[in-house]
Amino acid sequence: MCFILGCFSPIITLFPSISSLSAPVQLRRSEDLHISSYIEVNCIASLAVITQWTVFNCTSTCSLQTKLDQSVITTLNELFIRARTLVYGIYKLKLTVTMVASTDLISAASVYVRINPSNIIPNLVEFGTSMISRGQSQDLTLNPGSFSVNPDESTFNLSDWTYEYYCRTYDSNKLEAWQAFNQTNHSCFSNRSNITVAWQYGSMVPSASSVTIFVESMAFNQTYQFVVHMVNCRDLTFRVKGFLMVKVVKTSSPKVAIA
Repeated sequence: MCFILGCFSPIITLFPSISSLSAPVQLRRSEDLHISSYIEVNCIASLAVITQWTVFNCTSTCSLQTKLDQSVITTLNELFIRARTLVYGIYKLKLTVTMVASTDLISAASVYVRINPSNIIPNLVEFGTSMISRGQSQDLTLNPGSFSVNPDESTFNLSDWTYEYYCRTYDSNKLEAWQAFNQTNHSCFSNRSNITVAWQYGSMVPSASSVTIFVESMAFNQTYQFVVHMVNCRDLTFRVKGFLMVKVVKTSSPKVAIA
């Protein structure tokens, strides 16, 4: 071991600076991860340093090193990891700084980060609109399995969810209670006779990921509110709701959407 007089270990300050395994920095998977540093160097011989970032998965003891994509540069003063790169969990991001003039002078600092799921965006119709008009002579398909968005992934996995649909007629002076689609004597579909089917699940698996309300099931000049309750199959506490308001007009018309 050889130390150079007038040369000291570097002092590292990371930003964000305050974190721990029990209180990590919170980040959604759909967000970029950026850790910057300030390195204070005090060495007469040379101010040159070697910087190296290492990422550890803290599933148990933060000892398992995470293999990063080649696009992640780990030899700069700052660390940038694009969104969707790390899976859910807690990570230890460690910066090691070594003095070039005396490689025995090494310092290290760490930041703990938890990667959390992003909020699912449940959409009942295309483009994520909240209000449409629909001709009474047209079927209406609600399809959260196809139109919902998971910001953490490139596509939405419809099989990860269960779906329950509810409806009520809308009156600005009086709001009715929500009724499940499979409830008998449904007020939303009272325009249909009792012997005809008002709605049907789709052909996708799971079939409840979409539902079609058949032509003339809803009354002309009436406004309806629909809601889908979605529950994640792997985490039953992960629940979201998507809403849509539909105005029924007499003739077939293009969708008039309000985001």
